[in-house]
Amino acid sequence: MLSILAMAALAVTLQQRSDTTLNVPPGTRLDVSNLAGDVRIRTWDRGAIRVASDVGRQEGLDVTMVGSTVRVRVRSRRDWDANGTFDITVPVNTPIGVSGPSADITIDANHASRVFNVTDGTSTLEALTITGGQTTDNGGGV
Repeated sequence: MLSILAMAALAVTLQQRSDTTLNVPPGTRLDVSNLAGDVRIRTWDRGAIRVASDVGRQEGLDVTMVGSTVRVRVRSRRDWDANGTFDITVPVNTPIGVSGPSADITIDANHASRVFNVTDGTSTLEALTITGGQTTDNGGGV
């Protein structure tokens, strides 16, 4: 039993919590790169993007604004993409891109009837869960 508690304490100390909020103008895009781990996205009515993340002590979290895009990436000491768990809150109607071969993505619709508005091109949706939707018809991502 003592070894289980020691392992649990070690797991907690090997993670670090990061919480960053950037004020953004309307139309700012969010791009997330995560090798593996959970990416949970929800909306709010503020003009800001908030990124809360648990990453290992050997990794660091880069949240940068480049032009009209906020880029989120976990980096290891060797500058390779790494993995983390993200809780991200964005303004409604934020264009979002999430990439990662083993990332599980959850989008909370925040009681909206529409989560995606694909206007042009090709979209691929994999490893995606939609929750919190609302509709008077079938569906709603509930």
